[in-house]
Amino acid sequence: MVREKRYIYIKVEFLNGTKGDYLLPRDLQSPMWYYISHNKSDWRELLSGALINVPIRPYVNHETTIRVAKIDAQFIKTRNKGMRARSQFIIRNNWYQVSLKQLILSRRFLRHDFSLKNKFLITIDLLRWWSRSKWKGK
Repeated sequence: MVREKRYIYIKVEFLNGTKGDYLLPRDLQSPMWYYISHNKSDWRELLSGALINVPIRPYVNHETTIRVAKIDAQFIKTRNKGMRARSQFIIRNNWYQVSLKQLILSRRFLRHDFSLKNKFLITIDLLRWWSRSKWKGK
């Protein structure tokens, strides 16, 4: 019997509170399966709380609008459908209640290869997530 191929998805939350499911990008699928095979009990916590770039509209002429969302959960499905998240993400420890200097380094990674409009949106989203973490921490 042939086993169905499985894919790793993430459930994300946007700044406005809406949620969505995204397929992890192809280049993250293999490393995640490796991690899962060696960490069966806690793999679901690996990306929890991380910030990740996700498209919020379908691609038109290889362009879309990118926003930063927070990963709430990871799960596995047997279908390869839906929008894919982008590969740029920063784990919770690298953005949550860190210094502004550390945040700037994270911002550089998240924005590195996007249009000027998306760089601006990513910066604004990152600062808003960070300010929420600072406010919640007090």
